Amino acid sequence: YTVGPDYGHAEARKSPAVDGKVVRDSDGKELRFPVILSLREKEIARRIVLVFKQQICGFDLLRVQEGDSLVSYCCDVNGWSFVKNSRKYYDDCAQLLQEYMLAAVKPKSLQGFSALDPLLSTYATWDPNTPEKPKKETILADDFFSEPSSPNDSFAGPATLSDGAPPIREIAAGMSADPTSRCSSATSEIERNASGGGGKGDPKRNRGGSDSQHSWGRADGAPKTHQEELRCVIAVIRHGDRTPKQKLKMTISYPVFLEYYARYASNPKKDLKIKNKGPLLDFLANLKTLIASEEEAYDAKSGDPNADKKEVKSLHKALFKLKHMRDVLERWKIGGLNRKLQIKPQKWDDMTGDASELMLIMKWGGNLTKLGERQ
Repeated sequence: YTVGPDYGHAEARKSPAVDGKVVRDSDGKELRFPVILSLREKEIARRIVLVFKQQICGFDLLRVQEGDSLVSYCCDVNGWSFVKNSRKYYDDCAQLLQEYMLAAVKPKSLQGFSALDPLLSTYATWDPNTPEKPKKETILADDFFSEPSSPNDSFAGPATLSDGAPPIREIAAGMSADPTSRCSSATSEIERNASGGGGKGDPKRNRGGSDSQHSWGRADGAPKTHQEELRCVIAVIRHGDRTPKQKLKMTISYPVFLEYYARYASNPKKDLKIKNKGPLLDFLANLKTLIASEEEAYDAKSGDPNADKKEVKSLHKALFKLKHMRDVLERWKIGGLNRKLQIKPQKWDDMTGDASELMLIMKWGGNLTKLGERQ
């Protein structure tokens, strides 16, 4: 989850592709774990924000073992997405949103981006021939925003990803655990030397509070005084408590579903998404017909002592998923947005070009709970 190119929050979860099971906590929410991103993964996040031009953006990374190394791939970009149940993320996000809005509507009042504070490096310059105190200068070690060179300048706009950007695989593969403190010990030492002292109680040790770093907009060192009127309050509010989202996947090659897909899909190579009442009712009718025929086949096979046990087990597993899908479709009155069916072609007939194998994906849940309604 990014907020601009220089801020991200990452969580890890077990891929359902491992064994088809989703690990959940006592509240039914998917179990997630804190994770530290590698330098490559941070660069992937930065490039996604720049290329998609979306500051708040959620996406999925797959970590794949290739030989002795771990390689990350972005497999899905979801767009506008927030971290769940993280007060720190919401505080940081609100702060950064405020700064980005200010940069857009009143850039001369913006003193800097808080997400870039860890990337700022301060150094001291001093000419021994002059009696003046050494002055501190700040360099912005990032190319997304450039600092104003004078109080009359404003922050530069967002950069685009340059054509000469190196491939992700050429970036150092080591895991990054650099401190994100706004005042590193090395920088503090430089600042103490530049200011001629500064013990532990010296307030100038913190770069975030250094007057020399954020002095734009001041003519004689004193803050400007003028009246401003509050015109509006902007709030970004997450929806109330919801039931867990559920997903069921099934790879099938039943003729009844191949015919259904061919009837509704505009192109045999394209995915089909079904939400409307008519197509869902048609799918449910075909599903019930298929379940009836599969039950007969299963009863015949399971009662035969010479039947292949693996085949019987496979029939039972497929029948369970088909019934589960039927129950989900019949649980509520069909309509609205509480269910979605996706059909993705997996294989095609070499002669006709028609789909010969499909993946069915049923999604449901995400409805407001009683607590969510009260919220």
